[in-house]
Amino acid sequence: YNGGGLELCCISVVSNREEINICNVYNPNKDIKKEELLYYIDQLGHNYLLIGDFNAHSPMWDSRGRNNATGRAITDVMDITRIGLLNDTSLPTYIDKRVGSTSTLDLCLGSFNLILKGNITRGPDVGSDHFPICCCFDYEVNKSELKNRKKWQLGKANWVKWRTMLSNTYEREQTGPGNAQTESEIFYNHLINAAEKCIPKSSGNVSFSKSVPWWDSECSRVSAIRRKSKGKLFRSPTPENLAEFRRNEAIAKYTIIKKKRDSFADFVVSIDRETTSKTVWNKIKSINGNKVSHNIPIGNYCDTNYTKSNLLSKHFNRFSNVVNDIPAIIKNEISSFINEKAYVPIEPITIHEVEQCIRSLRRTAPGQDDIPNDFLKKLPPPMLDELLCVYNCSLFSGMVPLEWKRGLWFPIVKPGKDASLVTSYRPIALLSCICKLLEKIIKRRLEYYLELKQLLSPCQSGFRRDKSTMDSLLVIKNNISEAFKNKEYCLSLYVDLEGAYDSVWHEGLVYKLIKLNVNKTYVIWLIDYLKGREFSVIIGDSLSDKSKVKCGLPQGAVLSPLLFNIMLGDIPIDSTVKIIIYADDITIMCRGQSLEVVRKNMQKYVDRLTLWLKKWKFTVNSSKCALQIFSKRRIHPIFIRLANSAISTVPVQRVLGIFMDAP
Repeated sequence: YNGGGLELCCISVVSNREEINICNVYNPNKDIKKEELLYYIDQLGHNYLLIGDFNAHSPMWDSRGRNNATGRAITDVMDITRIGLLNDTSLPTYIDKRVGSTSTLDLCLGSFNLILKGNITRGPDVGSDHFPICCCFDYEVNKSELKNRKKWQLGKANWVKWRTMLSNTYEREQTGPGNAQTESEIFYNHLINAAEKCIPKSSGNVSFSKSVPWWDSECSRVSAIRRKSKGKLFRSPTPENLAEFRRNEAIAKYTIIKKKRDSFADFVVSIDRETTSKTVWNKIKSINGNKVSHNIPIGNYCDTNYTKSNLLSKHFNRFSNVVNDIPAIIKNEISSFINEKAYVPIEPITIHEVEQCIRSLRRTAPGQDDIPNDFLKKLPPPMLDELLCVYNCSLFSGMVPLEWKRGLWFPIVKPGKDASLVTSYRPIALLSCICKLLEKIIKRRLEYYLELKQLLSPCQSGFRRDKSTMDSLLVIKNNISEAFKNKEYCLSLYVDLEGAYDSVWHEGLVYKLIKLNVNKTYVIWLIDYLKGREFSVIIGDSLSDKSKVKCGLPQGAVLSPLLFNIMLGDIPIDSTVKIIIYADDITIMCRGQSLEVVRKNMQKYVDRLTLWLKKWKFTVNSSKCALQIFSKRRIHPIFIRLANSAISTVPVQRVLGIFMDAP
């Protein structure tokens, strides 16, 4: 409303009968006109509620008989429209801390059909000078139950009993290893059966209470005293009770602020050079009581979590529809490799390898099998031996149990994106912790072989031992510095691969593993590891239908970064350009005295890279690719074509968290 004073926020809910518009209203102590109220009411339809702090006085709801301009405007609107008031004079909602008097400032207005079926009560003290009001209506609203996945309460586990049960109940028959699927199911069942008897689970109910780590019994005590004295003042507004309330409120405020500051000060003291930025921000959010939203507000046409999860599942699995035509040379190479009987045997996995990898496990959420890392870290020796047997059975038979291939994907909204759009979400994948432990063991063996033989691209710094983003950033920085020093032009092209991990071509990856002479045992196991995978998206406690994954590397898997490095291992190298790769971030740099020569060299390499990307079924996202020109000399407009698209020149580009500013 032009020149109006109200601040409003409106939502629509669907009942079993019709749609209801609920408008939350705040009046920052201004005189509101009748025309402004009518302006908003006319937009709310036939079923609506106006609830909030109106800062309005009228004898109709104020026991002290006071009146003001906003109160008169509301009563005038009630006279000329079909709008009713749920409040009465016996329900004051505000207490004046200066004099101890009470007022009714928080109102519930609405259409007659709602008001006639409603009742209003005053809620408990929440520390504000206003009491909350609770308005209930005899309407059934269609809503999604906000439930969380039930979790093991590991802090309440009886680990001694759990370990004893596992040691006593499982006696493996000494008949040698059997089928990997059967062995893993037996191992899994014994873990779950023991856990159900020794470890409680959460209810899965969503708590809307704001919890902070610094709140303790002292905070609860002073808050209870403040509430008691406020109630006493509310019932009997005498000068003595007012003085007592002010004193107790000041004590409560001082105590709470001090606890909050002390908590943050203790955390600051604990920070050292090893503390990650993620840890710092998580602590700050925790101190402030920030909580992750349990709702996924996808559009206005998805009214259940099941519908939303299926919509997200389809979006996340969009790369599985790629045409998988396999060239004959690759198909024949893989087929002959599999059918070849002669191969070099490998050493079985040892108990030392298992124990070493278990020690490195962190506390993470379990996959769909509901086995967390804590279970693996607490295993008694007999069960460790059984786990070792399962792993060797899987590796040497080339069979990955089905439950190890099932993923559970949680959608989280990308920073700064519209939460109502499906495209604004990315998945966080939870996989079987049992399988991820085996992946750790295999990854260590493969990494040792690949690094020893120098089979990975020297341009790749991502997910490699003793390398980090700083290696890539220093190469980029040094190239730019040398160009400035020698008065050269430096072109920097940033290539974005669309769904890089999700679109990895399985047969192409297997072919490259064969060409790198990776042992046949590992290759056969990886072939089964990649095929037949599926996932479900979970929102609250609702699961989507299962989706088959036909290409790409498993989200959240331990082996995925290494396998992706292998896929990029033979990226074209050229003496005229510098290639810098960190995971799927590819930067191509070219320097020289002539801008035109530099452009031609860059274009020549890009054409070569385009053919390589097409051969291995990578797709370039041209809209996210960018070109920068670094030089102190005069710069003429140029363009580079990548995948039949002209790459635009940008003055500023974010590279691995650092902003590159081209002059």
